[in-house]
Amino acid sequence: MSWDGLAAVAVHRIFLAVVLVLTLAGMAQSQSRPKDKVTWYGFTSGTLRFPNSNQQADEGNLFTEPLFFLGYALHDSDRTRLSLFTHAILSLDSQGKSFNNVDKGGIGLRYRWKVSRAFSLTFNARYDWSRQRKTGRKFSGRRLSIDAFYYKAWFDQDRRKPFLLQGRSTVFRAYANLYTPGSLTPDDNNVVLSFGGELAERFPIKDSKFRWALFADLTGSWDADGNNYNNKLVPALGAKLEYPIKGGSLFAGARLRTDWRWIRGTFDTAPGLIVGWYKAF
Repeated sequence: MSWDGLAAVAVHRIFLAVVLVLTLAGMAQSQSRPKDKVTWYGFTSGTLRFPNSNQQADEGNLFTEPLFFLGYALHDSDRTRLSLFTHAILSLDSQGKSFNNVDKGGIGLRYRWKVSRAFSLTFNARYDWSRQRKTGRKFSGRRLSIDAFYYKAWFDQDRRKPFLLQGRSTVFRAYANLYTPGSLTPDDNNVVLSFGGELAERFPIKDSKFRWALFADLTGSWDADGNNYNNKLVPALGAKLEYPIKGGSLFAGARLRTDWRWIRGTFDTAPGLIVGWYKAF
């Protein structure tokens, strides 16, 4: 077996060991205290991007990927949650590319650890499946992942400032996802890290629930196989309009993105539009 193959097997086993240890810890913790009430929870989220990326092949391509998540908490406390879950994803684009027009789903077990008020880690072991609507090809398999999330907001209550700046808030959010395999195709042992962060300055609109924001963000990914589409950095600057709703928000905006793919050495900058939503329930 090659060194890459051995490394992939080692990562798989480390992932599985971590998930199993934390799952058992969560179960032990739930037995050491009064049994928590079992609860359902979930969310829906998604984005619509135009164009999908700055790559020439995506010129004029509109892409969206709505997600629906539903969880069943076996144990739930202030700091930890052990749950069974299922999710469904519908991806589609305006160019009809087979890899962008896919029905996806999965079921699994997850353990969420709230490290602090701002930072959390989630460990997932799941079984996923997918179907390309254009070709009819179907794939399925096990997948392991570790997710990290950070969110922090600062609010300015200084009413001596001009009214356009009153109620301003600064929001920083960041995430990282480490998962394996990279896809559900046979014999894929790839390890993928995706990540992103956004720093936004929000301003309320007087006599309205709407707010507008200036933001800078950075997204990117890396993989062990050296695929061009998985090895990139994409910084952006933009502005957006947000509308808060119970459990989430809706937003629409415009941004200027730079797409750096270091495998092929490409560097592309172009404007784009984005619409998105998040709603917890």
